[in-house]
Amino acid sequence: MSDIFENDIDSQNEDLSALEDDDGVASGDESGIVYPGELYKTRLEYSCEGLYASVPKGLKELRAGDYVIVPTLYGKDLALVLGKSEHPVGLRQSDIVVIDRKASESDVAQYQECTRKEKEAFAICEEKIAAHGLPMKLVEVEYTFDMNKIIFYFTADGRI
Repeated sequence: MSDIFENDIDSQNEDLSALEDDDGVASGDESGIVYPGELYKTRLEYSCEGLYASVPKGLKELRAGDYVIVPTLYGKDLALVLGKSEHPVGLRQSDIVVIDRKASESDVAQYQECTRKEKEAFAICEEKIAAHGLPMKLVEVEYTFDMNKIIFYFTADGRI
């Protein structure tokens, strides 16, 4: 049976490197990527999404459990510091965010207020969906950290 498979192998040395994705990184050499001196792993509180973050000059060393303010797609947001990242793997420079500042007690209180308002908005939105007979299911409601926007996540079989 092995004779059948050996006949399928091409004896020529084909260059298969053209089939591989390079993702803009030199193969086997990451000398073009410069990581900041201190890199931290953080987690966004609202979505549990992990982010790598660098510390700006003038900010003291952070510890696991500290809260920081980081830029996200929707603006500034609260993130929990999980700890230092000693050996990042598969990380591009564009994946690293810069921490704006350490969160104050008022920032944490503002996040808790957002969470409380999200629960109220969820109940109101479910009432509106039922009142209008919309064929959709509300999954989550999210206030942005600055409370300027509300994002509603829902599912539906078709376009609403």
